Amino acid sequence: MKKIVIFVVLFILEISNIMAQDEVKNSHKPFYTVTFGYNRSKLLSSTFSDYYDWKSGVNFGANVSFPLTKTFGLRSGVYFQQKGYLDAQSVSQNKYRFDYMEVPVLALFNVHFCNDLSIEFQTGIYLAYGVYGSEVWGYTIHDANNQEIYIEEGIFDMYDKYDWGLNAGIAFRFKNYFIGSSVDFGVPSIVNDAHHLCLMGNVGFCF
Repeated sequence: MKKIVIFVVLFILEISNIMAQDEVKNSHKPFYTVTFGYNRSKLLSSTFSDYYDWKSGVNFGANVSFPLTKTFGLRSGVYFQQKGYLDAQSVSQNKYRFDYMEVPVLALFNVHFCNDLSIEFQTGIYLAYGVYGSEVWGYTIHDANNQEIYIEEGIFDMYDKYDWGLNAGIAFRFKNYFIGSSVDFGVPSIVNDAHHLCLMGNVGFCF
């Protein structure tokens, strides 16, 4: 009887040890996240600071995260980012839109509250290439409420389509669900001395 008890105890300890090893191994497996969200963006300029106002846009994409330890990892992916600005000096509120394909390279720092809930901080750089741009004019004719809109495409002929910059963000993960916010701060000037500033809010699903 004593031998049977010892055998059962050793068997339970061995199973617990295997499960703990599997948990550590699985915690270091790459995982994927699909996200979509809302942007608020503008251009920053020391010369024309009153010229650029905030404009709304969308973003969506997918990323892969590589946990290296329980608290640190790396992330990269591909995103569609809609940036731009409103012409604050025009009566018709001209809208400038810049659509980018963006690739971030980020470091992750995780704080785990329990198995299902964690908070993560990200910081790093992004690289972006402009795939579409437009300028939209709107104005009222004869003091009426009807508004005519004209669109000029191909404005990347005037604005630099290559962009890169710094990114920082914070997010919460609960089970397979993701909600977060981040900011893109463009380093190079895309026109004159103006560069991008973009605030992003996202929701997503991890798998």
